[in-house]
Order: sequence, then C-alpha cells, then structure tokens
Amino acid sequence: EQATNDPSRAHGGSGLGLALVKSLTQLHGGEFTIDSEEGKGTTFRLYFKSYQAEVKTPEAESGLAALRAGFPADLDAVARQLGREPRGVLAIAYRCPNGEPGVVRTAPRLPDGTPFPTLSYLTHPALTAAASRLESAGLMREMTERLSGDPDLAAAYRRAHEDYLSERDAIEPLGTTFTGGGMPDRVKCLHVVMAHSLAKGPGLNPFGDEALAVLAAEPGMAGILDPAVWIGADE
Repeated sequence: EQATNDPSRAHGGSGLGLALVKSLTQLHGGEFTIDSEEGKGTTFRLYFKSYQAEVKTPEAESGLAALRAGFPADLDAVARQLGREPRGVLAIAYRCPNGEPGVVRTAPRLPDGTPFPTLSYLTHPALTAAASRLESAGLMREMTERLSGDPDLAAAYRRAHEDYLSERDAIEPLGTTFTGGGMPDRVKCLHVVMAHSLAKGPGLNPFGDEALAVLAAEPGMAGILDPAVWIGADE
C-alpha cells in the first residue's frame, strides 16, 4: 500500500506484484521487507546471500544427513515445495494434519557457512501464498500500529522474540540479536511469525497466532491447519 494520502497517486492494484516478488525472493533463499511511512514513502529491501567458497558446517551437514537418512520422503517433499533442494534443514518443525511438511527448522549457518537467522522457515506453498496475501492486504501495518498502544501485546511479542533468539543461539550463536519478521518492535514478515507459531504451537507468538486463526477458518486450509488448534488461539 502506498504511504501517501495523495489521491492523484491512488491506484487499484491488487498487490499481486509484491506477492510474486516476495515468493521469488524466498525461492532463491533471500528475504524481502517493506517499510512504509506516510509522507516519506516506501522502502523495499531484498536480501540475498553472497556466494563464497563452500565451508561445511557440522550442524547443518549432520542435521541434513540425519533427516535424509531417517525421513528421506520429507526432504523430497520440502524440495518439491521450495522448487529447489533444501539447505541446512535440521528437522521438520511443523507437520500439517494431512502429513505434509509445513515448516522446517534450519541451522543458523547453512552448509556453506552463510549465516541464516531464520530458524523456522515456512515451506508449504499454500501457507506461503496465504502469508503473502495477508501482507498485501495490510495486516502487518495494522499489527505494528497496535504494538504502541497495547503494552501487554508488546510484551508478548518481545517474549516471542526472546524465545526465537534463545532457541537459535542454543544451536549456534550468530553474534546478533536479530531474529526475523520485525520482532520485537514491528511486524515485517508474516511468513516468519507464522512459521514461529506453527513450530512452537499456539500461545507464544501473538501475531503468528492471529494470522493463523484467520487462515484456519478458510476452506482451502483443510488438511493444512487444524481449526480446533488455531481459531481462538489469538484471544
């Protein structure tokens, strides 16, 4: 959405272009953020890894090897979901009611040594498309605005951030307090907060829970999200 009230610049776009950009960015292992401020404009940021000589990290290598040995069908399913071979996968963090992987837990460093702070990574195409749709509808902006006026909500979101950081550091510290999704001060990526909620279960990440409660009521999410788990989880 445009960060301006100027009617001469209004348009009737559906936001599909932004959703496609984000999907393509994530397909190539990158991250995509939008920052809008009325009167100043909108900033789009695309982050991609820099390629370097491959340096195998034991956490990513051993985790991927163990998953490949124990559950090869899961990694094959994730590869089909992403359209590429998964990197640095340690475990399936969320499995849909229909048995399909929905979120993977990734090593803080990929097998080539690249830092990868996104511990819980959303993989199911229906969930990633739904997250992009909610983002294009302006849900992140509404969530962020509520943070400043609701101390309890802000405290809960900070606890989610601290949990994310603690779990990632227990695997391998990256020397940063950056987690993802805009935590703890903003909501910048629903893919991240939804993946966090799915990996940890309801009751930890308030905004992930809220987005999933909206989606769980949709008929298209049958077999992917359990309405009994997520509807009402954000209350």
